[in-house]
Amino acid sequence: MGPIGPLPLDRQEAAAVERLQAPLPAGEDLGQATRLTEDYIAQRPSDASAWLRLAYIDRARRSPLSERAQAHVLRSYELEPLGPELTRWRLSFLFENWDALSPSLQGKAMNELAAVFPRHGWALRDLPSTIRNPRGRMIAFMAFSRLRTEADLTGATRQRS
Repeated sequence: MGPIGPLPLDRQEAAAVERLQAPLPAGEDLGQATRLTEDYIAQRPSDASAWLRLAYIDRARRSPLSERAQAHVLRSYELEPLGPELTRWRLSFLFENWDALSPSLQGKAMNELAAVFPRHGWALRDLPSTIRNPRGRMIAFMAFSRLRTEADLTGATRQRS
């Protein structure tokens, strides 16, 4: 997993990701990453990770998370609602930006977490502690706690989550 999602599979996509490696990418790098990603999407419009990269780039340019960035995340959900390679990065990104999310996008994040938790909760168990946004971290901890409790109450197989 790269810093902004699944590792790229294509040279053009890799070039876009390379521009975003710095902790605070420069405006020129963001512009090049945007162009490369938009070109990539023109060739592969069903690549959910590319849509998430556009959301990341938009967020790097402005705060809080814009409606445009949220539309890119929603597009990723349309394309890959439970993408095993995307789930961890997408949920981290959404919890980090929780305060700016539309209720619809908050609901999608909670639904994704609830859907993947029974089988993959153990792989996400440290996710809440990685969130820097205090409100997003609190929401993530509460969601994980609720899901663990529900799993225990329903007699679901105990996980390492």
